[in-house]
Amino acid sequence: MTSWWLFLVFYAGMMPISWGLLYSVPVILSWEWFPERKGLISGLIIGAHGFASFISSFIATAIVNPNN
Repeated sequence: MTSWWLFLVFYAGMMPISWGLLYSVPVILSWEWFPERKGLISGLIIGAHGFASFISSFIATAIVNPNN
């Protein structure tokens, strides 16, 4: 970013909106499919997202800095 205010708008405004959309859609749809196991399904979705971030960090590191 070239501007502090532009960074602030994206970091404080756009990221929470995208995270809300990322989590809410699959969680709400899974609650409709499995109404008796809302906690389990929510935990699996959030855990899968965290695990995917963990794995993709290694892939991104290998792409950006292949020679360490």
